[in-house]
Amino acid sequence: MKRFVISDLHFGHKNLAYIRDFTNVKEHDETLINNWNKAIPKTNSMVYVLGDVTLHNTKHFASNILPRLNGERKILVSGNHDDKDMVNCFDSTYGAIVVRINDNRYVMTHIPIHPQELYTRWHGNIHGHLHNKFVFKNIQGTIKDKRYINVSAEQLSYTPQLLENVVNPLTLD
Repeated sequence: MKRFVISDLHFGHKNLAYIRDFTNVKEHDETLINNWNKAIPKTNSMVYVLGDVTLHNTKHFASNILPRLNGERKILVSGNHDDKDMVNCFDSTYGAIVVRINDNRYVMTHIPIHPQELYTRWHGNIHGHLHNKFVFKNIQGTIKDKRYINVSAEQLSYTPQLLENVVNPLTLD
């Protein structure tokens, strides 16, 4: 089964549609749906959505968008903008998921985990939430840590990607 991943779709989020340079929320949502369906086959596919499917608008998603999305299985890692009812839209829902890719273990979360967790437990953290490319900031500036893989929709050209492809560019020691 092919595995895909994306985060922070924010279907129906009017302000974010404008921030993302769409003319309106309808264009935003239709682009996300079209990109999703071009990337993901109807069968033999599993999609991990790492949170923030909407902005607290499960009803609209469940009735107007979900039926139009390809994918045999859809799995949610809950985000801070997902209503409790969002779990009913997905085959499974988790707070975090550990996946194995090329003999390495990655933890998939909505919000990035603390760097200390990556020293012994996992090779990397596949996450969303931040929308921008880099994870942590300190007094000296941005820490660019290749162990963090941001799969927010903006980072993936608003298109779900094969899970193995988002990790492949990493060279792990």
